[in-house]
Amino acid sequence: MPKESERLGARGTLTLVENALKLLGGANATGALSVGVAYHTFSANTSHQTTIKVAGILFLLGVALFVVAYVLWFMTSIEWDQSL
Repeated sequence: MPKESERLGARGTLTLVENALKLLGGANATGALSVGVAYHTFSANTSHQTTIKVAGILFLLGVALFVVAYVLWFMTSIEWDQSL
């Protein structure tokens, strides 16, 4: 007979969301790095530089939002742990 699946619980849910935020942060940082490489590669082609600058700013905004989200999630998990 198959075993019933267990619920994640509070700590399992915290860990799952934390890992998802880490994955998003890693993707944003990698994207920002690739924008820098693309900007350097297309330095002679000025028509593409504006698009690359906009993409770079969006990626850096994503990295900054990730930091804010991760700090808030960290504070939430501390508060949640203390309340359990």
